[in-house]
Amino acid sequence: MMKTLRNYFMSGVITIVPIGIVIWVVVQLFNFFDNLLGAELTTVDHHYIPGLGLLLTVILITFAGALASHWASRRLFAYVDGLLKKVPIIKSIYGIVKDTVESFVGNRHGFQKVVLITLPDSGIELVGFLTRSEDMEIFGSEGGDKLAVFVPLSFQMSGFTMIVPKERVKILDMPVEEGIKYTFSAGLSRDNKVQQPTDARIFFNLFGGRRSPPVD
Repeated sequence: MMKTLRNYFMSGVITIVPIGIVIWVVVQLFNFFDNLLGAELTTVDHHYIPGLGLLLTVILITFAGALASHWASRRLFAYVDGLLKKVPIIKSIYGIVKDTVESFVGNRHGFQKVVLITLPDSGIELVGFLTRSEDMEIFGSEGGDKLAVFVPLSFQMSGFTMIVPKERVKILDMPVEEGIKYTFSAGLSRDNKVQQPTDARIFFNLFGGRRSPPVD
């Protein structure tokens, strides 16, 4: 009897907890964006309308995007952008935020490919994400033979960036979204299908629109 109840409880946890966490995250995001502009918005009789602030936020962001695309107002945004890049301290924060946002919603993609890194003198491999393959000369004369790979830590939104020789990097035939699920769940995700790794040099020509180091 107790074993049956325990199985029911564990089944309930597996079923309910993921759904509950997703609902909680969605609600928190909704409240955050809705309160950006909606905290002071009320009807004539002072009743708050849920979602009005979120709608207004979306409209203003879209309007700002339209202005940024117009040749006249684009100069103003470019001036503000250049000004923020010159202010000490602020330029560092602004640069990080801008690059991060562009990686997720812009034409730039922060995570290009899912890769395996082979640690030297061992058969141990780390799963990571290729983040940069061009302009690596900043790391020395041999920078052209290296890649920047982000290795995330499981169960948390953190990790570290490694500068790795090309020959130690293998690209996986796995979508980036699946790679994120796999690494952040510590390999517990069962939806991933990983095919045979392939040497990174073979796939440099797949990075459409990106400049890559010459393959020798």
